[in-house]
Amino acid sequence: YLTDGVGAPFKVRGKFMYRKKVPILLRSIHKGESIKPQDIHWAEKDEGPSVQQAARLEDMNKATSRFFLKTGQVIRQQDLHAHASIQANDHVVAVYQKGPLVLEMMAKALDSGQHGKTIRLKNLRSQKIFYGTVTGNKQVRVR
Repeated sequence: YLTDGVGAPFKVRGKFMYRKKVPILLRSIHKGESIKPQDIHWAEKDEGPSVQQAARLEDMNKATSRFFLKTGQVIRQQDLHAHASIQANDHVVAVYQKGPLVLEMMAKALDSGQHGKTIRLKNLRSQKIFYGTVTGNKQVRVR
């Protein structure tokens, strides 16, 4: 029971629905295409499976479409594929840091990867293969 402000109680019937702001496509997006801010409209939708799986803005800024997406569709997390910060065959900066000592060298990426992924690298001088963790665009941390 609720009151009307004067103190008289009254009943309320119905269904309580959570609403969430979700990204909705303003145009069709092809597989592998980046989603730009002008391609989406944010709208409030009732809670449901597609709303619960809706992508966040920060995820869309770093991703391409994994599938063909239709106009009016809610963009879900599983519809996106993260951009690789490093592509195979890119020249990258490999950084080794221990305390105040910082060493940097150029290396060739043998694998593609995004932030946090460990990839294979090749020393350009010695041609030896080693591993590093992607920390940014064209930058890798070596242990």
